[in-house]
Amino acid sequence: MATVSGRPNLTPNTRVPEAVTNNIGYYHAQLDKHLSQHGFLRDLEARTKVPKTTLVLIAAGLILLFIFFNIGAGLVTNILGWGYPAWASFRAIETPNKIDDTQWLVYWTVFGFINVLEYFVDTIVHWFPFWFIFKTLLILYLILPQTRGAEYLYLQFLRPVLLRGTGPVVNDGSLRNKINTRL
Repeated sequence: MATVSGRPNLTPNTRVPEAVTNNIGYYHAQLDKHLSQHGFLRDLEARTKVPKTTLVLIAAGLILLFIFFNIGAGLVTNILGWGYPAWASFRAIETPNKIDDTQWLVYWTVFGFINVLEYFVDTIVHWFPFWFIFKTLLILYLILPQTRGAEYLYLQFLRPVLLRGTGPVVNDGSLRNKINTRL
């Protein structure tokens, strides 16, 4: 089957199972290429003799099942909201670039606010069906660089409230300028 920019070229004559198989193969190869950049996954694959894509997909599936069936979902969502951001924050601190420091500082401010807010409305939100699925999607929205959700929520909602309640603050706009240069 011919490809266009690496993806399978689907034509009206392409059979559905063949098209699905080709797309799955393409995305599997892309995932494998990305996961190969992480040494601990290569080591885990060598030790277990299980492909790293299979290991990651099984782990993601188990996490989704735990959240969906509410098996420790509060803990799982908080670990998701802490795990990667903590690692990325560590890396940001260790680089001379201050833009990534600002990005993760904004994330932690918003994430902390959401967790404190959740504590106070706990009895209400847990009656909301699929609350932890919603919270997981919100955390992904905050973390992913494609959405830049933490920056958006901070600038649109949290920052104005904090500035209103803090009184005289030396505000030279440097944080806003740093964030706006990235927008």
